[in-house]
Amino acid sequence: MKWNRWIRWPGISSPDPLFLRYIGRVPTWRMVLATAAGGLMVLVMGQAAHSSAVGYGYGGIFFVALSWPLLRAIVRSLNWTDGTIWQTVLLVIASLAMGAVGDKILGFNPQAAKMHQISWPEGQHLLWQFPLVLPVENLVLLGGLVAVWQIVRPRTAFERMMVAILAAFVFGLWHVPAWGGWTMLVIGLTVLPWTLYLLATGDMLVPILAHIVMDTLAVTGTAAPTHSLLRHLADPVLLLALLVLGLAWSILRERRERRHS
Repeated sequence: MKWNRWIRWPGISSPDPLFLRYIGRVPTWRMVLATAAGGLMVLVMGQAAHSSAVGYGYGGIFFVALSWPLLRAIVRSLNWTDGTIWQTVLLVIASLAMGAVGDKILGFNPQAAKMHQISWPEGQHLLWQFPLVLPVENLVLLGGLVAVWQIVRPRTAFERMMVAILAAFVFGLWHVPAWGGWTMLVIGLTVLPWTLYLLATGDMLVPILAHIVMDTLAVTGTAAPTHSLLRHLADPVLLLALLVLGLAWSILRERRERRHS
């Protein structure tokens, strides 16, 4: 395509070496099985035990066991850098924007009704679980992306873009049993920046952090008491805290480098 000659899109214009370390480590049939089994265990065991944490625990175990040794490459990608925070903030903004596009297309938010049924005590219970359970969802997303890539074996920029889109909507399909059919569109668009980011960098840490931040904002924005400052200030305070954390990390790193130089 002509546009591909003068526009370079990381991960789309050409495969990124850091993402390609996930490809070929596990046979395609096992990758599909790991993704399907991991996602199914989250739904089935969570429902059976009446505990989402139990479901995610079983889902994570099944995914890791069936996709081994993919976990080694994932762990190696979890490197905190000076750019981690601002990349997380930008990914959150992009995901929120794409989710808003989905809501605009439908004319409503398909998750709103169930989100408003969450009480504040339930919301607080979810908040402390997020750092433990949400990475399992990111594993399922990556598993789907790798599986689709190995099935399609994309050679052109268009095919790589289609892989990213298809993997995002497969992830959205996984949310249909819990949130309804229309959720597939909104979730698919919301996580599309994550699949594109994975193709461009191979970094799992930033999408995981973005996922935790976004779900934290969603719960505090709907479940927190109506007149609570947390409900109205959660978005700017959390994003500002991330920026301050990133700045502090950079300053500490510079000081360490000066001491050793």
